Amino acid sequence: MADAGFFKGTSAEQDSRFANKQKKLLKQMKFPDNIDVKIDMLKVKIDVLKSWITKRLQELLGIEDDVVIEFVFNQLEDKNPDPKMMQINLTGFLGGSKARLFIGELWKHLASAQSSPDGIPAEFVEMKKRELLKRMEEDDRLRDVRKREEETHRQEIKPDIEKLDNKLNGRNLMTSSNNKLRNDNHASGEYKSRPHYEGDRRRSPPKNRRQRDSRSPDLRSRLVG
Repeated sequence: MADAGFFKGTSAEQDSRFANKQKKLLKQMKFPDNIDVKIDMLKVKIDVLKSWITKRLQELLGIEDDVVIEFVFNQLEDKNPDPKMMQINLTGFLGGSKARLFIGELWKHLASAQSSPDGIPAEFVEMKKRELLKRMEEDDRLRDVRKREEETHRQEIKPDIEKLDNKLNGRNLMTSSNNKLRNDNHASGEYKSRPHYEGDRRRSPPKNRRQRDSRSPDLRSRLVG
């Protein structure tokens, strides 16, 4: 049970060694020049920064490490985070130069965010504007491409359309000429239309009656005799 105190907590000797190590690191390490600005996290919209923190740590690590990302998020839950202690703690994950680079960039965004009325870094606002402008330019470019494609298609089918129009115009001219000729004939009396009456039937000619024998009585008597 002699070691029970070790499991209950850290001894004064261990605390002093850790504190001395931190002091030594604080003297030896190089920190960014912009971390002297005190950050009030109540003025910062941390949710907006989380996406940038995640992406930037992935770029520096070369992999997606949820442990490191959550560690940074937890450090920023303090009202006034300590940038030097954050850099010391991140050095074991990122290395000295990358940890210093990350803290410098992070503090720049935090300082800009707390100075902004909406708690969003000005760089993020400008970045969003550039993204929207780029999207609008891309939409305009696609619209121009579609317009050129439609114009090219119209030019390709134009000969076929003209050929079809000429054919239809020829038929219309022929029909118009026939109608004009018919009207002229009707006006001059040479063309007469025959009315047709529904149910009009031609009567069949009457059957020939048996003709009366017109031969004379004398001739009949001779034939009988």
